[in-house]
Amino acid sequence: MSNITENKLNQLLTQADVTAIHDNIVEVLNLLPKMSLTPEQRGTMLSMDVDNKVFAEDCMNEVVLTGAGIIPPYIVPANMKNDIEFYEQLDGIEIGVQNLTHYQKYTSLHKNNQIFKQSYL
Repeated sequence: MSNITENKLNQLLTQADVTAIHDNIVEVLNLLPKMSLTPEQRGTMLSMDVDNKVFAEDCMNEVVLTGAGIIPPYIVPANMKNDIEFYEQLDGIEIGVQNLTHYQKYTSLHKNNQIFKQSYL
């Protein structure tokens, strides 16, 4: 058990900090649209990757440039544009949330390791 006496993260968050973190999480959740999907619905959803996004953007551009009279009226170019922009916004948010989760998990793992190492003494 090397470095058993080393405590790299010997700190606590203040209650105000914990409250602020929770409040900010709730604030972010409140900014996002409210929706839910059943397991069956989630299983039928198409995923988005770089190729799919490029395809969707190409389709949107074609609808705008040459789609008049060809594309059914229920396909609205402005809605397609909004959907693509919203996807990009959510993608950026997801990256930040993943970074936060990664940092929280590794910090927690480090603290758990310190707790157990000290408990073995």
